[in-house]
Amino acid sequence: MISSPLYNQERPDVILMAITSQIQRTGAIGEVLLGDWSSAGLIKPSAIKPVVFTAEKSLVSKKLGHLVQDDLKSLRESFRRIFG
Repeated sequence: MISSPLYNQERPDVILMAITSQIQRTGAIGEVLLGDWSSAGLIKPSAIKPVVFTAEKSLVSKKLGHLVQDDLKSLRESFRRIFG
């Protein structure tokens, strides 16, 4: 979930990004390779894809984990490259 706690309190949906273990070695713009994927609750090395979408809260069955500070910083830098 990339939406803020305030957004999550006020809206019936959450904002999410796609995560994949099918990692492209090209370093495509917007793709964030997770340095500490195991702390994020993932079972394989993974990357966040630049795919943003919303879903109803009821469709989210569980939280796997959370990003460590370095991976969160990389995600924010990726946002700046994508959105300017």
